[in-house]
Amino acid sequence: MTIGSDSYSRIAKLFVDRDDLSVDDARRQLEQFRLVLRCGPEVASSPTLQAAALTAANVANRCFPGGVRVDLARDFPLRVPWTPGSTFLKALVDIAGPRVHNSSGADWEKAQTIAFGSMARDFRGLQATFDGWTAAVSPFTEIVRLPEREACVLAGVLVGGLAISELFLGNFGISIEAGSQPVGLSLWRPDMAWDDETAAAVDMPLNFLPGELWLLGLGHLGQAFAWACSFLPYSNPTDVRLVLQDFDRLVEANLDTGLLSRRHDLGRTKTRIAADFLENRGFQPRLVERRFDENTCPQRDDPAIVLSGMDSAGPRHLLDQAGFDMVVDCGVGGTVANFDSMTLQVLPTPHASAESIWPPRDAEDVARRERFARKLANSRGTYQDVATQHRCGHVELAGRSIAVPFVGAVAAALSLSELCRRLMGGPSYVRIQSQLGSIQSTAAKINIANEPRLRTTFQAVVYDE
Repeated sequence: MTIGSDSYSRIAKLFVDRDDLSVDDARRQLEQFRLVLRCGPEVASSPTLQAAALTAANVANRCFPGGVRVDLARDFPLRVPWTPGSTFLKALVDIAGPRVHNSSGADWEKAQTIAFGSMARDFRGLQATFDGWTAAVSPFTEIVRLPEREACVLAGVLVGGLAISELFLGNFGISIEAGSQPVGLSLWRPDMAWDDETAAAVDMPLNFLPGELWLLGLGHLGQAFAWACSFLPYSNPTDVRLVLQDFDRLVEANLDTGLLSRRHDLGRTKTRIAADFLENRGFQPRLVERRFDENTCPQRDDPAIVLSGMDSAGPRHLLDQAGFDMVVDCGVGGTVANFDSMTLQVLPTPHASAESIWPPRDAEDVARRERFARKLANSRGTYQDVATQHRCGHVELAGRSIAVPFVGAVAAALSLSELCRRLMGGPSYVRIQSQLGSIQSTAAKINIANEPRLRTTFQAVVYDE
């Protein structure tokens, strides 16, 4: 198979780099995996469980192409925003194709299961559950079922991403802990143990939503931001001041990792793909189709709150110089050792400038990345084949980042919840670090900041009686 930087699957790269597989063999390994998402009766009435199942379907369909099915006793109305006239099953078909509701045949007898709501336990797999702002996943051998009281729909996005993460990391031998014990995370208090009832914050329903957002970068992370944002219960999404900024076009390599990316959109700008998705859900975004640089400056009627998801080469050192009131930046790892890691950094902070956090001309970091890419290129058959065929380009391919969509889903839930907590006068954080393969052990690294309540435009949520 001929590969280039625009067509190289970022998920397949994990197995190329770790196991020295060919790209074709890596793809086959992913395509042979079978997963059934089993939806119990509670999903019909729970916005959070619907967000969880839809997120899991979207993420899994990219990780395991053609290998995802849904077990659903009956169709029912959606309790989350979607395109007009859709039902829950129609939304699943929109995400994973018309065969998503058919798991018959020998190939599916040994499929893994993720259960949402009540389900028979004579399957292999995981139970996904939530309570308030907390999400948790557990193996059927040690099942945990939280009370599942509604408070923050972003917990659904979190548990959908976390469930696929546990399944992926455990089944492919990336983490010996994944899928073998209950794990979870609270979006209200990510520094607390997830099973602490205080962390669920069920008495703090999502009553205020950001009235302005600037989504900076619309690749892996930026599309996950838009996906998570679409589930927020806005009464009037047309009133949200929303700007989408990116300069890039969709290429083959983006299909695995971008939650809004579809093959028929190849060649289109990422801003317009995201705009179509959000407009179908009632938003009216404005587009900025140029790079973020020293000339980027919000105008008086532009959003002053930013969710930033630039790639590793993005000019993060400028983030606190553009004139925004607040920036939540998210960065993720890109190697076998850290592709499942993420760091959220809130700006401005009195502790450090953006330039001190991300030095713009870090020669040592550039040299380190170059050495790593060359070592990888010289030790893996896929890159050596490229060097033999083309005499160049193999080091560039080796230096590309590994990326998986469940990392983006979890990072998006954390990023948006940071804004929502601050709007509600809840706890605030300047830096959150987590690695999904050992999510429990990284929670203690969160740094709490005593920030004032976020002052920005907001929209009050009006819930149906």
